[in-house]
This record gives sequence, C-alpha cells and structure tokens, in this order.
Amino acid sequence: MDKKTKKEIKKTFLRQELIKQSNDKNEILANYAKMKLGIPLDKLTRESIDNLPDNELESKIYWKIIELITQIERNEKGKDEIIIIEELPEAQKLIFHSMILNAEIFNGGFFQYYLNYAGVYALETIHSLRLLRYPKIVDLLEKSIGAFMICIDSGFDLWLGAISKWHEKSSKLNKRYYLSKVGNSTFDTLDQEYYLIRDEFEKKRIEFIRANPDKYVI
Repeated sequence: MDKKTKKEIKKTFLRQELIKQSNDKNEILANYAKMKLGIPLDKLTRESIDNLPDNELESKIYWKIIELITQIERNEKGKDEIIIIEELPEAQKLIFHSMILNAEIFNGGFFQYYLNYAGVYALETIHSLRLLRYPKIVDLLEKSIGAFMICIDSGFDLWLGAISKWHEKSSKLNKRYYLSKVGNSTFDTLDQEYYLIRDEFEKKRIEFIRANPDKYVI
C-alpha cells in the first residue's frame, strides 16, 4: 500500500471518528467535532435563548462565540486570535472571558489562569465584567493582577501564554495600583475568595443575559 493510499485511509478514518464524536452526549466533544467537520451549531435566536434553562445558557452562547472565532480564523488567515476576541461585541466578550476564567480557576486556580494565558485576557476580562455592576469580582481580578505582577518579579518564567503580549498591554498600567490592591493575598487565597462568590457571580451573568437576550442572537 503506497503512502498516498495510507494517508487517504487515515483521513477517512479520522473523519468517521469525528462524525461519531459529533453526536456524543458530551457537549464539549460534540461541539469540537462539529467545528472540525464544518457542521454549524444550532443558531441562537431570541426564542431559543428565552427557552434555554439557566444551566445551559452560558455554555450555548460560549460555543457559538467559539464557532464565530473559528470562522473568522478560517476566513482571515493569519489574523491574531487575541485581535479577533478584542473585536467581539462587549456582551459576547463578557461570556467568553467569564467562561475561561471560571474553567481555569476550577481546574487549577488563578495560578493556572495566568500560567496558561500570561495575563493576556486579564485586563479585558475586568473591562467586560464591569457590565455586570458587580464590584466584588472586579476587585478580585484586580488583586489577582497584583499577585501576577509579584510572581513575574519573583523570576518565575514558565508562562505558557504570550508573556510578551502581557508586557505590551501592561506597559502603561499604574502598577502601584494593582500591587497596592493585592495586600497579603496569594493565588491560593484568591482562589478561596473566588469560590465564595462563584455562585453569585454566575447569577449576575445569567441575569445580564436574560436582560439583554438580543445581544446573544448569533
């Protein structure tokens, strides 16, 4: 069997596996497979948003945003993902940034959030969260930026994200402000603070979506 035939067989097999995966009960696996196959996710209409239960609302919106980002990447080859996200409507950025923040803290805390993203989304996340008029989460994120700055100054240099992007974004920041916010907090204590307000934070996001459904028609 020649290399070309082997390649075609492998390609066919992988496609068949993706087709199976696209029907998986696990929403993450199914949506990932659908995007790989170019299968559109269900549209979000005003009616569908109104009918979605609270525990599915953010997830459905988040995956439509991911689909949108993927489409832009395909159509505008070479366009930086960070730029694509910055150009999203503010209401969509709120859900995108909130879902990433929550997932990272759930899996490994603020340390993992900054390890994986090197602060690239932190400032935009704070800006988006102001839409909620919920100062507790903004204050917590500001303290986490101070903790991140201390970590950088300590010499730790294993950031997986675009640390150069952070330095570019933070060059004009009032660093004293964020360092004064952190006080004696560490990533571990900030994780604990987050879990104390996590449910209330989620409730605020759901309330915002319910009050602004037209912003999520995608």
